[in-house]
Amino acid sequence: MPHVSEILAEKVSSALLIMRATDQAALQAQIMGWTIPKNYREVDYAYSQLKIGFYKNLANYSIFDVLVRYWKYFLIALLTFTSMVTTTLYIISLNRKLKDSREKLRLQATHDALTGLPNRILFFELANKYLKIAGREQQDSMILFLDLDKFKQINDIHGHDAGDQLLKDTASRIANCLRDTDIVARIGGDEFLIMLANVNTMDSFKTIMQRIISATSMPFVSPTGDSLQIGCSIGASHYPRQGEHLTELIKKADLALYQAKNNGRGNFVVFKEDQAA
Repeated sequence: MPHVSEILAEKVSSALLIMRATDQAALQAQIMGWTIPKNYREVDYAYSQLKIGFYKNLANYSIFDVLVRYWKYFLIALLTFTSMVTTTLYIISLNRKLKDSREKLRLQATHDALTGLPNRILFFELANKYLKIAGREQQDSMILFLDLDKFKQINDIHGHDAGDQLLKDTASRIANCLRDTDIVARIGGDEFLIMLANVNTMDSFKTIMQRIISATSMPFVSPTGDSLQIGCSIGASHYPRQGEHLTELIKKADLALYQAKNNGRGNFVVFKEDQAA
């Protein structure tokens, strides 16, 4: 004999399926659309579940029951989330590597690999910026062309390892003689370019050049423990008195350097117009 709840569910299900949307009961209950065929299936399924007592377990689901019933959806959601996180972390890692590679390439393109000083490219970039500031602020600046004395002999007698170490030590000594606003670059071999920004007086400028000459003439110690002695010669040109363009100033500093070497090396010469002849 059918259970009372089954008979009731059957009657309710049947009554709802044939109820028109314009019936008084439907209007009062604000039930709309029962006459649409797709809703018949939904209502019939709901009450078929009601007849077998499914409603008894509606409030008794545990988390375990939910997981057992919907584990596929949870797995898909977890895999999707994991994939998104992994992809995001991978993209962040690629961006960081790309940034590091760009920085490394720029460093290689603008710095001397041996001494770590700026190379000719970066020197021109920085020095031209300084000259624009000097022109705007009406400041005096000096360009120095420096060449080491007796460096070739060190390479020939003690080898390239000793020469390389000497260049590194020389670069460090020159940098220590300068201010933070000055620029020093190795442009090849044993040649260096220096820009002294905002020179107040010629005396202060000459003091810096003499300090560089003294620092480079102090003995060096080779990797094998030998004491090495070199020196340097410096040619200089003045901005803006002797030129307003960097290439012109470097050319005049180079001519002054040639004169300094002819004078016996280990000294500095400031360019004079008669040296261009």
